[in-house]
Amino acid sequence: MGIFLHFVATGFYTGYLPGAPGTWATILIGIPLCVALKCLGEIGFSIALAAIFAVSVLSSGFVERELQEKDPPFVVIDEVVGYLTAMLFVPISVTHIVCACVFFRLFDIVKPYPIRVIEKRLPGGWGITLDDVLAGLYANICVHLIAYFL
Repeated sequence: MGIFLHFVATGFYTGYLPGAPGTWATILIGIPLCVALKCLGEIGFSIALAAIFAVSVLSSGFVERELQEKDPPFVVIDEVVGYLTAMLFVPISVTHIVCACVFFRLFDIVKPYPIRVIEKRLPGGWGITLDDVLAGLYANICVHLIAYFL
């Protein structure tokens, strides 16, 4: 079970790609998964997102405990959850996909208030995942604003 949880937490090992593992996971896993899940409709997408969120909390917390390392950089399942959050109730289009990706990565890297606080205060997989969910919510708001004004 441990090997499987590690496999999931690292985004099918995309977390080991050089440079920016969170960006790789967002592009290689988050975007294709988003497009596939959008076929389920928004309710199905939301249910799938909730399930992936739970898997993220479980698997990232497991890896953090096993390695005794706070929020290891190769744990990227949380980036997938964050990106999917950025696309919640957003129609699929190239513009929306790119904007959500850029805004999500920006907020995930910069960590405006209260993202950094959540990351530091919540234990294990909760802190690892919820800071990305909040970055995804910020990105979601930006994408909705852009869609409204375009």
